[in-house]
Amino acid sequence: MTESNLGSAEVVTISFHDISSGADLDRQIEQAFSFSGLGLVLIEGYPEFAEKREAVLREIRKFALLPEEVRERYARPECSYSFGWSHGKEKMKSGVPDLAKGSFYARPHGDVVEPDGSPRKQQFPETYADNIWPSEESPGLEHAFKEMSRVQMEIGHHMCRLFDRYLNKITATASQPHQLDTFYNMVKDSVAYKGRMLHYYPVEPEVNSAIDGLCGWHLDHGCITSLLSPLYLDLAGNTLPKPADCGLYVKVRETVQSTRWTSQQTV
Repeated sequence: MTESNLGSAEVVTISFHDISSGADLDRQIEQAFSFSGLGLVLIEGYPEFAEKREAVLREIRKFALLPEEVRERYARPECSYSFGWSHGKEKMKSGVPDLAKGSFYARPHGDVVEPDGSPRKQQFPETYADNIWPSEESPGLEHAFKEMSRVQMEIGHHMCRLFDRYLNKITATASQPHQLDTFYNMVKDSVAYKGRMLHYYPVEPEVNSAIDGLCGWHLDHGCITSLLSPLYLDLAGNTLPKPADCGLYVKVRETVQSTRWTSQQTV
């Protein structure tokens, strides 16, 4: 992918009031997620969103800057690092370990969903293992994560209802129309989805020279992903303005669209 392939696109933006009030948003859903859409939407106007977002992003930074031996106490190789801390275990492109960022994974809707010794927990620890929290070394991390997760789950549930309503409408005359609440129930009733807190470490300029230098091109798995806009900080933890070339880059068939949003929004 080269600079000549880059473009910039307007992102559909919807207020939290509209997605939670039953407003008719079929046009916006079609614009964002149809064949010509980017596959994403920005949600704005959630009460106290900015405070919760900054809290969780600062908490994961605090944990990521703890000594390595402390962080590694919360690494879980027995569940393929799918819960707790992970750094350098994931390979995003060309088989190269991803050292640019550290991740802390947790289930947002329950620390324990299967009893010890259950067949599902033993067979699928990547999904059914327990959350692990650094309660002594980083006491604010769990609370900040769960507060932000509640917001993202609420937004996600509203969006799933909108997807279901739109798909039900456009397939109404089909032999097998899309059933209302299909996506909504799939997400609401699941215990499989995860939250992932990310911290990007300082890197040399050449590491970030490629468009996917900090995170190789990839597909998320699942029917919906909720992202927070990043928090840019200097080495002392002071807030910085967003660099001009930073943003979420999205492959749309033969092109790449770069999208940018303010620190008050989610996607």
